[in-house]
Amino acid sequence: MPVKKSRNEVAEISLFSQEMEKTLRELLESRERNIPTFSPTLNRNLNGGLRKGDFLTILGAPGSGKTTFLWQLAQYIAENGKEIESQRVPVPCLYLTFQMKKNDLYLWALNRLEKIDGGLLFGRRWLDMKTPEERENLLKRIVKANIQFSDIGKNLAVQDISTMRSHKSSVEDIAAYARQFLRVFRANLETQRKEAPNAEEKEKIDFFLVHANHLVIFVDPMELIGVEQVPYWEESIFDRFISFKLKELAVHLDCTVVAARTTFAVSKKNTDKGEQEFSSVEEKVDSIPGADFVAILKSGYRLMDEKIKEFDKEKKEKKEAKKETQIIQMKQEQAGRVKSKKLLDGIGDPIYASLDIIKNRKGGTESCLFLWNRSFNEFIEVGG
Repeated sequence: MPVKKSRNEVAEISLFSQEMEKTLRELLESRERNIPTFSPTLNRNLNGGLRKGDFLTILGAPGSGKTTFLWQLAQYIAENGKEIESQRVPVPCLYLTFQMKKNDLYLWALNRLEKIDGGLLFGRRWLDMKTPEERENLLKRIVKANIQFSDIGKNLAVQDISTMRSHKSSVEDIAAYARQFLRVFRANLETQRKEAPNAEEKEKIDFFLVHANHLVIFVDPMELIGVEQVPYWEESIFDRFISFKLKELAVHLDCTVVAARTTFAVSKKNTDKGEQEFSSVEEKVDSIPGADFVAILKSGYRLMDEKIKEFDKEKKEKKEAKKETQIIQMKQEQAGRVKSKKLLDGIGDPIYASLDIIKNRKGGTESCLFLWNRSFNEFIEVGG
């Protein structure tokens, strides 16, 4: 009969010097690469992309585009995977949403893939098109987008609001969903291997079975995760608890966790004039100590004006320490990052957006600048 371990029993400990040879060998022999995102600037900040064991948080006010950003990121990774030994290896992506229906996310994907205005899809506008040609053209584009998304969907699973229990689904439930998804993902690869038409295809899938083990979990939004020990309305305590639990999940499953967090004004303070003002979003980072990466997603028509002012301020602060040639080079770099306002004249109901990094344990903090085409549910980088 096995001996039951004491709750106070801990793992064996050893001197780090005794482990260094093994650790160095694993580092030098590893063929793992980080998973690239759709943003070159974000990839630079993340030293190539998402890595195992990391927990990333995207903060943003309601309507700032967090769900659009996370959903596009999930699709991009599921479609493009990552490179290992010059081969493109699929990456399994699990998207957990507490506020969206799976069918709505599906329509968002069709919007993006074929640049179909969301109103045409959500309003079923093909039912009352004026001409058969117009209707047929739209239906062809929908079918084309569906074919593209079916390939993406081989590496992507979604648990939506109809199956996720708001304020009841715990981090442990998320871990169970992840393990179940990995079993389904692997079983699908094994089925593909059995049906492979030739030895070369079987060899490729064998390679996938060995290396397609970097799971990415998306949680949207993290404030709706259930915690029995901490009431969700105790916001600061709740965020800290959930933050460490999601980091623990990333480490224990050897995966990457990316979570959205809606930011509201959480406190008020008195000004010199006796007025009350809300605390800034930046202060929110202190309540997510377990995250390896925290960024704020902002959007607005005047966003670029604010960025230009930030660049000018940065230029003045660094002017004394830089030579004239360096100042000219810096001006050129800044000019290249800020695009013309004419971009907002395009189709897709566009608006500017920025991802401002306020915490990054393993990389840089360069802001990512985007054009957010809201009708197409797509972020396009315009600077960086």
